[in-house]
Amino acid sequence: MRRCRAYPHWAALILSAAVALLAGLPAAGQTLNTNFELFKQFIVGQVPVREAVVYRTVTREGKLVNEEWFRFAYQPGDTWFVQRLIPDASITNSLVPRDDIIVGASTTTRWNLGAKVMEVVDKAYASGSNPEKFGAFYSSLVYGIMNLQLPVPVEWHGLEFTTAQGATGQITLDNGRPVEAKWTVKRPGGTNGERDVNWSRYDYVGSSNGLPRAFTLADSRFTFEYRFVSLALGADPNVGTNGYIPAMFSPALKESVMFWTNDQSYFLAGGLLQSTKLPPGARVYTGERRVWPLLVLVGVALIAAPGLIFLAVRNKH
Repeated sequence: MRRCRAYPHWAALILSAAVALLAGLPAAGQTLNTNFELFKQFIVGQVPVREAVVYRTVTREGKLVNEEWFRFAYQPGDTWFVQRLIPDASITNSLVPRDDIIVGASTTTRWNLGAKVMEVVDKAYASGSNPEKFGAFYSSLVYGIMNLQLPVPVEWHGLEFTTAQGATGQITLDNGRPVEAKWTVKRPGGTNGERDVNWSRYDYVGSSNGLPRAFTLADSRFTFEYRFVSLALGADPNVGTNGYIPAMFSPALKESVMFWTNDQSYFLAGGLLQSTKLPPGARVYTGERRVWPLLVLVGVALIAAPGLIFLAVRNKH
């Protein structure tokens, strides 16, 4: 079972900073030299996260409602994966997987993966699908950390911002670093134009890459606190052009698999879901092995059909 160190050595932080520079992120002396610009790039998904471990708490009126540890990665193109963690009961300051579930997205699909189940759906058809519904909480963890708890997407006007949903707010800087964001939104159910005030505050203590090490969001009901236990920026060398795919996390999926539905057909090769063209009305088959005999029979039938037709016509005459 893989363990994640809850408190990495300082060398790991230095390595993270080096990776960030190599990935082309802003550095001292470059034209893009403010943490504010890096901040804005991060919340729109332009800063790659090779891997991070996060601790999140949700409180209400000072009482703990929920706490989560999770590891995730994110690459431009909206491809990511996330896995929930728990403290290791046998080793202090270590984390282990909470279960065998990993949820993610490639550049074209949403997927859930477990020891005995895999669900994949094309992003174009993800709405209402089980991968979307089951993975909703998991994806909220990823996007909650990636948007730094701002009401994204935002349109910037200097230090002020607006959203299509009607939020208006402003960022406060300290030595070029965003330390607080405040915005107002229309109160849900309000009838007289009442607006609620939300805020996020950012803490850079222990940060070596220009991004907040921790941040807190407070709205009218809950307070969310996020803290990077570890954060490594940069491109993931294991990710191909299709992003994070299930085969990266399950060796069994490296075999070729074919399956289809009445509406769409797919071929899964090396964990990569590809569209195929099969006859209309094809039935759904489960199991990897039963598909190939069927394809062989279809192929033989197609090859033999002209000869059988010729013989039938000849006998008729």
